[in-house]
Amino acid sequence: MKCNKCGIENSSESKFCTECGAELKVAADSFYCTQCGTENKKNSNFCVKCGASLRKGKNNSRKKTVVKNHRSRSRKIQPQKRLALLDMIQENKTLAIVGLVVVGFLVVLFLPDNKTSINSRNYIPNSSDGFAGLAGSRLNDIASKFICSCGQCDELPLETCSCPTAKEEKAFIQTQMNDKKSDSQIIKAVNAKYGWIKPQFKNLLSSAEETSNSSSKLRSNEIKLASLFDMNLITEQFKCPCGQCNIEELKECNCNHPRGATEVKGFITNKINENIYTVDQIIDMVNKTYGGKKI
Repeated sequence: MKCNKCGIENSSESKFCTECGAELKVAADSFYCTQCGTENKKNSNFCVKCGASLRKGKNNSRKKTVVKNHRSRSRKIQPQKRLALLDMIQENKTLAIVGLVVVGFLVVLFLPDNKTSINSRNYIPNSSDGFAGLAGSRLNDIASKFICSCGQCDELPLETCSCPTAKEEKAFIQTQMNDKKSDSQIIKAVNAKYGWIKPQFKNLLSSAEETSNSSSKLRSNEIKLASLFDMNLITEQFKCPCGQCNIEELKECNCNHPRGATEVKGFITNKINENIYTVDQIIDMVNKTYGGKKI
């Protein structure tokens, strides 16, 4: 390496001139030969001293720089192998929304029905709805045993009548229900206040205790209870009590007149089905309720 100050030639490894001690600096427009260390111009292709090719050194230096830059760039840009669930949802918002809607629909479709059904026996109607929709309810069951007591609506059944008197009676029944009265107690209370219980239900006015005592007595005495085979035996004891048909014998009559054969036979069938009465007891109840017993 040639000193720029005194011109003395120095070795390529020297940092200071051996003659004058000046710092040896490489000019910006030159570089040293890798074979002999001689300084050459930057645009030289061969060493001025030994004739070695300088192009290889240039290319190697450039190649190393390119490789180094490529590696550093590859470290900065790392390809993602897979996207996280959140990234996928963000990139496919429409698909995610549709999926959530489908899942929600399936959950609702297959969930068990937890809605609480209305117990018809404990249904309490709103007074503002005119007692509509009472079919099958406890109130309707009780009302069905009465006729509207207003006397101006053609004696319609209480459960279907909507006149002011009928609404009053139904409200009274509802009050009794709210007081947790039994059906038997309510029926007696309604009949005591308004009357007009249907004839076939008059037996409900007797107390449950009387019925229970009667049943016990029958069992203790081993008395034979009436059955459907005794229907003819019972009807033979009566004339049709309607007074509007030409058939006198209840057994042979099937008229639908009020207090007629159909109603009386229905009353007898109900008593037989209760399985607590003898033939004589049913005959006595029919005579008290409808009359028409033969002498």
